[in-house]
Amino acid sequence: MSGRESASREPLDPDNPIAFPDSVGMALKGSADRKTRQPLSRSRKAPLEKRLPRGLVDGYRSLRGSQWRPQELAAAIIVGREVEARPELVEALREDEPMIVFLVQDEEERQPIANAIRRGLLPSFGLSKVLRGPQVAGLRFEAAGPEPLGMVFVGDQIVGRESRRRPEGLTKAMRLPGPIVIVGAPDEVPRAIQKTADATIKVPRLDGGTLAEVMSICLAPTETEPEPVPDDLLRDLSLEDLPMLMRPGDTRSRAVERLRRMQEGRASSPGGKGAPRKTSARLDTIGGFGAAREWGLSLAQDIADYKAGDLDWSEIDRGLLLSGPTGVGKTFFAQALANTCDVPLVVGSLGEWQVYRNGNLGDMLKAMRQAFEEAESEAPSILFIDELDGIGDRRYFRHDHAEYRIQVVNHLLELVDGIDRREGVVVIGACNMPHRIDPALLRSGRLERHIRIPPPSMKDLALILRYHLGAADIGPRGPIVRELLGMTGADVERVVRDARKIARRARRKLRQADLIAAATGERPPPPFEEAYRVAVHEVAQAVMIYGSGLGEVEEVALTRGGRTGHTDVVIEEPELPTRGWIENRTLVHLAGRAAEEVVLGEPSMGAGGDENSDLARATDLVMTMAGSGGLGPEGSLVWLGPPTRLREIQFEVPSLLTSVEADLKAMYKKAVFTIEAHRDLIETLAKRLVRKGIMSSDEVRDALLEHLEGLGADGPADQAPPAAPP
Repeated sequence: MSGRESASREPLDPDNPIAFPDSVGMALKGSADRKTRQPLSRSRKAPLEKRLPRGLVDGYRSLRGSQWRPQELAAAIIVGREVEARPELVEALREDEPMIVFLVQDEEERQPIANAIRRGLLPSFGLSKVLRGPQVAGLRFEAAGPEPLGMVFVGDQIVGRESRRRPEGLTKAMRLPGPIVIVGAPDEVPRAIQKTADATIKVPRLDGGTLAEVMSICLAPTETEPEPVPDDLLRDLSLEDLPMLMRPGDTRSRAVERLRRMQEGRASSPGGKGAPRKTSARLDTIGGFGAAREWGLSLAQDIADYKAGDLDWSEIDRGLLLSGPTGVGKTFFAQALANTCDVPLVVGSLGEWQVYRNGNLGDMLKAMRQAFEEAESEAPSILFIDELDGIGDRRYFRHDHAEYRIQVVNHLLELVDGIDRREGVVVIGACNMPHRIDPALLRSGRLERHIRIPPPSMKDLALILRYHLGAADIGPRGPIVRELLGMTGADVERVVRDARKIARRARRKLRQADLIAAATGERPPPPFEEAYRVAVHEVAQAVMIYGSGLGEVEEVALTRGGRTGHTDVVIEEPELPTRGWIENRTLVHLAGRAAEEVVLGEPSMGAGGDENSDLARATDLVMTMAGSGGLGPEGSLVWLGPPTRLREIQFEVPSLLTSVEADLKAMYKKAVFTIEAHRDLIETLAKRLVRKGIMSSDEVRDALLEHLEGLGADGPADQAPPAAPP
């Protein structure tokens, strides 16, 4: 098959075409003489003989009590199956000198697979000498002799570390008699070698049946066929993990329990292989997530129809971008979605890929590829990629590492396109800042749908709290939910966890007071002046919502004992907003700060802060209007870039900052004038809010109508808060 000169070798026993397990057995028992093979006893009937190569089970079972290595037993079973399933390869190993490539999915599995081949597969075909790559490199041709050799190359023995040329050992092996076996990950074996090899075998992952068989050999004997290990315990399990699971004297149940603890530890550890902590949550039993939840429920039905054969995969959404602030539960959503769809979840992130192994470009690309390959191997599945905004946008790479980042983006595009050509994988990307993602990733056929997960509403928080509390009876939950306003799903989980800790310390059941204490940080209520400032801020925004006609106020509440506030509103955003609508929307964001200045004499930093603060949102609105929408001051029609990029280029365009600053100051003046005109209303509502802690939409609306009727003595009864100074 290979075209290289063939040499004679000892014939095989026709009754045992592959005595593979026997040879591995002798090697593991320390046999020093591999020239004359002594088959192990096959007197016992192998219960898995129909599924495994002949003689495999009995050969390994004779090792019980010896110095066994479970990872090599598993490797031998896996490789034995793959070779036995290829009669043409068996014939080539008997009569020819083939070059065979074994592609492993995990670098940790290279050595166990190579050892099983070197100690078992090749000696079982009569090869008296099997050399490793470095031994071949140091071998002199005159010392090789006429006898055929087995030659096994692993990892960087295939291609040199500093060069893409073949190392000396592999080059020399091509001129020596005997089969060549190459073991490596797909990116370690050059495509030219994969294509010219006589056989390229993708080594499958460890399965439950193989693990059960290894347990039956290494642990207590069993007379019946062992039950396979549950598939959910096999995810990310490597051959090199097996010695930690099976120790001398262990029972099978103890080994399975040890495996269960290992997987739970990986799932909860940030240093594991990427899967989030396990949860039983399903989208149909939890609240929150807005439109993402509806999309997920629809996807679950589509995947169920696909599994039943009633729907083609081409009809199913295969890509989604999830965005939202930190803590809204994007990773939790992915796990709940996978549970709802009843499919595996494979998790990766840009940060995790960047630190893989040595962190160089090749390592990062390999880590990315492994995540996609794992998702494909588990299809139908969901591949969740966190921190996707770290990928960047090729149009704006201008630094020294631009070429590196361009290759990362290009490789990710290639992988996503590859998924599109294969059935069974849904790719979900998650990010905080979607404007930083290369637009090519968001085109049709890739992550073509974008859904933003909003912070949870009061109704959502009640459902999230119910999920995390389970069956715990803590009485009315309304007071607790009010303290949770403004929190994310992750915050609620932390609050419940902290509350349970408080109850445990007191050695009693969980109480409502524990949850309130956990939500408020067990701090005493703030002084009236602090709570009143927060109330003034929130009430002013509610009044401005009604005065501008933008929408409805659902409720206004003080949270964290009065240290923070929350105004829940419903605003219908037009498809084509005008400058007037944007100005009114900006006034709402500026109203709280203006009210603090008017009512209390000076503003606080409450309107500022992170990118979700009122000042940040007001700035974004005005910047988009001026830089992208053609609605800037004095009729400016200059387009400076898409809205998603303006924040990043604002300091490069001084005129943009000047324009935005001028507009914001003018709008703030409007907000101050409006608050001054209705100061009495705002003070009354703020004091009521401090006293009650929460006000409904009806309370706010009724107070506003009463206030406007009072103004009727000096003006029309339907007078609304003015939107601009006279």
